[in-house]
Amino acid sequence: MKLLITGGDGRLAHAIANALSPEIAIRLVDFAFTAPLPTGVESLAGDICQPEFAKQAVEGCDTLLHLAPRSEEHT
Repeated sequence: MKLLITGGDGRLAHAIANALSPEIAIRLVDFAFTAPLPTGVESLAGDICQPEFAKQAVEGCDTLLHLAPRSEEHT
């Protein structure tokens, strides 16, 4: 299984990624990454409101956990 987590630079996303079984492949997505990534996860930086990036982000994923807040700054 491959899990996509939006809001991937946040503490909650990191806590979830660290708590999940190592058999679950995890892709974190956010505008940018400022904190060190949890071990063994993939990251992808960009704007999920952009159709081409969203398509790239979900490619190959089975499940999506949406933790990204709505931001007027990036709309």
